Amino acid sequence: MKTFDPALHADSLRSERAYQLQPSLDPAFTPHLGALVEMLTYTRLTTLQAVDDLPEAALWQTAPGFSNSIGTLLAHIAAVERTYHVLSFEGRDVTPEQDGAVYWGLTMGQEGTPPSRLPTLDELRAELAAARAETLRVFATRDDDWLNGPLTGGWANQHWAWFHVMEDEVSHRGQMRLLRQVVAPKENPPGERT
Repeated sequence: MKTFDPALHADSLRSERAYQLQPSLDPAFTPHLGALVEMLTYTRLTTLQAVDDLPEAALWQTAPGFSNSIGTLLAHIAAVERTYHVLSFEGRDVTPEQDGAVYWGLTMGQEGTPPSRLPTLDELRAELAAARAETLRVFATRDDDWLNGPLTGGWANQHWAWFHVMEDEVSHRGQMRLLRQVVAPKENPPGERT
């Protein structure tokens, strides 16, 4: 069985590898899946960079003019990925009854089962990592024919679904960067890429 090899991918934006899309380096993935993995990896690295050194007190703050906190957005990003696990890998819809915790994150706390307490930044990072590990584990068992195939319900294909996971994260990362400027401004060290 093919498996994702983290050594073949960037683990930091300080790595030159983060700025190269080279899907052929990892034999676990077919070409289009490999390119998608490269883009998902870069996107996640930039999301994590946006919350580097974020004070815990700022995690769940909602700034004037914003309806969500950085914590809510991180929980949502993880829940979107978990939602597409259900749609894409299990072939069913997400429901509040069956997937309460995921639904809570997906709806940004409006529906579903809320956690007994709001998670810490480290717990949210761990959930993001766990969701991504599952994505990569399953992707290593699939190929480009699967990627071009239909998503549950036939309204989109698998490739679009996973592109949507990525573009949704990019959108919310932008919101987090704006929120951060209000709740916990961060200075970029000289020479740091943003």
